[in-house]
Amino acid sequence: MAKAFKQQLIEAVIAKNSETASNLTVGDVDFGAVAEFSGDAGRNTKITLTAKAESQNFKGEKEFHYIRLASQDLIGAKAYEQAGSLDLENSVIVAKLNEEMVTKGYVDDEFAESELTIEKTDGDSGAKVYTVKVNDAHIKFLAGTIAVFTYSNPAPEKVALSGLEGELDGFTAPGVGG
Repeated sequence: MAKAFKQQLIEAVIAKNSETASNLTVGDVDFGAVAEFSGDAGRNTKITLTAKAESQNFKGEKEFHYIRLASQDLIGAKAYEQAGSLDLENSVIVAKLNEEMVTKGYVDDEFAESELTIEKTDGDSGAKVYTVKVNDAHIKFLAGTIAVFTYSNPAPEKVALSGLEGELDGFTAPGVGG
């Protein structure tokens, strides 16, 4: 089952601090801005979690360092055929991205539309091209073009010549005289 990216970060905090943070929840903290970090062990991201005043178990704040994953071309270019309109709502594109993420093995990940930028352009032969980019400061993935989806209408069905009537009436000459 897919989990929100904030929940995944909280689970990473709990995994490293199981004795003291086992009951930490997304509701206990405010999430600071995600920022680049140059640190040890390949960690490339930092975020500050600040305990909410109403938190029953936590106080103060802590900066955490972790590795965000590359999003560039993670799904790549995909082509789909669809009858009818190719002017799709962003929610349809987000659902397709999440479906492709599961196919790719990212079963815990589910993007929200607010975490993405979707650009629609015209492609060849009436196709529509949807370029999907992960926004800057995403909790789990670095910014980049994660997928390019091209939607086109299916080609019309071909008629088999073998099914046509073969006995023709022939040619007729125009009337002579006048």
